[in-house]
Amino acid sequence: MLAYDGRITAGGGNLDAIILEMRPYGFPWAKAAIAVPYTPASSGRFRVHRPKLVEGERCEDFDMDAAFGAFFRGVDSHEQGARVWDAALDESK
Repeated sequence: MLAYDGRITAGGGNLDAIILEMRPYGFPWAKAAIAVPYTPASSGRFRVHRPKLVEGERCEDFDMDAAFGAFFRGVDSHEQGARVWDAALDESK
């Protein structure tokens, strides 16, 4: 997995986002990218928005529901990160 800061177009505007690119070991041509949009702290109020699938070329063994499930289990397993996520979550975007 590769994670980097970027921008996506969603809801008629551009949003800052952390982009997560994934490829399964057994199927290197298959890929997916999830964007986690956010409103930066410099705006006056840090917010995290709903993750979005922004790219996908999947094979039959690539389970996007499992990928999203793993993402949220990861968020929940990080005690401090889960508190920040819960406090900053804004699902309007």
